[in-house]
Amino acid sequence: WCLKKKLNAGNELAFKRRFIAASQEHKVESALNRTGGDRKHIYRGIRLNERAQTYMDSIVSFESDGAY
Repeated sequence: WCLKKKLNAGNELAFKRRFIAASQEHKVESALNRTGGDRKHIYRGIRLNERAQTYMDSIVSFESDGAY
Protein backbone atom coordinates (compact mmCIF):
# COMPACT_ATOMS: atom_id res chain seq x y z
CA TRP A 1 0.00 0.00 0.00
CA CYS A 2 2.78 2.43 0.91
CA LEU A 3 4.73 1.58 -2.23
CA LYS A 4 1.66 2.08 -4.41
CA LYS A 5 0.96 5.45 -2.76
CA LYS A 6 4.69 6.37 -2.90
CA LEU A 7 4.77 6.89 0.86
CA ASN A 8 7.37 5.99 3.45
CA ALA A 9 5.85 3.32 5.70
CA GLY A 10 7.47 4.88 8.77
CA ASN A 11 6.83 3.14 12.05
CA GLU A 12 3.95 0.77 12.73
CA LEU A 13 1.74 3.39 14.40
CA ALA A 14 2.19 5.91 11.56
CA PHE A 15 1.38 3.23 8.98
CA LYS A 16 -1.73 2.16 10.89
CA ARG A 17 -3.05 5.72 11.10
CA ARG A 18 -2.48 6.46 7.41
CA PHE A 19 -3.80 3.10 6.24
CA ILE A 20 -7.03 3.34 8.26
CA ALA A 21 -7.58 6.96 7.17
CA ALA A 22 -7.05 6.08 3.50
CA SER A 23 -9.31 3.04 3.58
CA GLN A 24 -12.32 4.41 5.49
CA GLU A 25 -14.59 4.28 2.44
CA HIS A 26 -13.91 0.53 2.25
CA LYS A 27 -14.95 0.03 5.90
CA VAL A 28 -11.57 -1.31 6.99
CA GLU A 29 -11.09 -1.32 10.74
CA SER A 30 -8.30 -2.25 13.10
CA ALA A 31 -8.80 -4.59 16.02
CA LEU A 32 -6.80 -6.23 18.76
CA ASN A 33 -6.77 -10.02 18.79
CA ARG A 34 -5.70 -11.92 21.91
CA THR A 35 -4.46 -15.45 21.40
CA GLY A 36 -2.77 -17.43 24.16
CA GLY A 37 -1.90 -14.28 26.09
CA ASP A 38 -0.35 -12.57 23.06
CA ARG A 39 -1.90 -9.42 21.60
CA LYS A 40 -1.86 -8.95 17.83
CA HIS A 41 -3.13 -6.01 15.85
CA ILE A 42 -5.26 -7.06 12.90
CA TYR A 43 -7.18 -5.32 10.13
CA ARG A 44 -10.72 -6.40 9.30
CA GLY A 45 -12.40 -5.83 5.95
CA ILE A 46 -9.41 -6.40 3.68
CA ARG A 47 -8.17 -9.32 1.65
CA LEU A 48 -5.21 -9.91 -0.61
CA ASN A 49 -5.55 -10.17 -4.36
CA GLU A 50 -4.50 -13.46 -5.96
CA ARG A 51 -0.94 -12.34 -6.75
CA ALA A 52 -0.34 -11.05 -3.22
CA GLN A 53 -1.80 -14.21 -1.68
CA THR A 54 0.48 -16.38 -3.80
CA TYR A 55 3.47 -14.33 -2.61
CA MET A 56 2.40 -14.58 1.03
CA ASP A 57 1.92 -18.33 0.72
CA SER A 58 5.51 -18.63 -0.53
CA ILE A 59 7.04 -16.88 2.50
CA VAL A 60 7.86 -19.00 5.53
CA SER A 61 8.41 -16.04 7.85
CA PHE A 62 8.79 -12.30 7.43
CA GLU A 63 11.42 -12.23 10.16
CA SER A 64 13.65 -14.66 8.25
CA ASP A 65 13.45 -12.46 5.14
CA GLY A 66 14.33 -9.32 7.09
CA ALA A 67 11.05 -7.65 6.07
CA TYR A 68 8.44 -6.45 8.54
